[in-house]
Amino acid sequence: MRIAFVSSSLPRRCGIATFTSDLMAATRAADPDLSTWVAAIDEPNVVRPYEPAVRWRIRQGHPNSYRAAAAAISDSEVDVVNVQHEFGLYGTWHMAGTESVYEDHLRPFLEEIRKPVVTTLHSIPSEPSPSMREAVLSIVELSQQVVVMAATAVDLLATDYDVQEPPIVIPHGMPAIEPHGRIRTKAKLGLQDRTIISTFGLVDPRKGLEYMVEALARVHKTESGDDGSVLEA
Repeated sequence: MRIAFVSSSLPRRCGIATFTSDLMAATRAADPDLSTWVAAIDEPNVVRPYEPAVRWRIRQGHPNSYRAAAAAISDSEVDVVNVQHEFGLYGTWHMAGTESVYEDHLRPFLEEIRKPVVTTLHSIPSEPSPSMREAVLSIVELSQQVVVMAATAVDLLATDYDVQEPPIVIPHGMPAIEPHGRIRTKAKLGLQDRTIISTFGLVDPRKGLEYMVEALARVHKTESGDDGSVLEA
């Protein structure tokens, strides 16, 4: 089987690019006979030294480029297409009066493609604007299958988007890594006497990380009895 992944691609510094790279490696490990190709989404005026797996390039922000990539993939030997969807990679926002309107560039791709499409939704905003809701509904309508990464996303699609057919849930996961030893790693970072709390993914204002930092300062103050001033973020 030959799979074409539509996504940003390494060496672009992008969480979706890293995720797709790990996903491709996992699928090849599961089936060594499987071939993986990529349609890489590039910012305008950027040229990157991609690996040979990148067969097509898409100019981000240009709807005709998405449509042209779909036509090229349709003419190839690809068996199935996997779209890794994040709003910023597949559209742009512009102001219409006082409202921010999302211009969907994935729909031209999905209307043009003549291969089965599986779309993975990385973000599903609650209480979406009409334009973002329309973009998600077009994905559901034009994809043969939709994948989400958490059960809460299924509920969001049902309540906020009125999607009747539940998507498949495949948890985000992470690649298998070799443990390097917590004590040695903390010593290397100069943190051997400290507790480390980490998060994953992109740093985004919507994640509320500042509330976690504020709450930890209060927890530290309560447990240590001091003013919490030694807590570092």
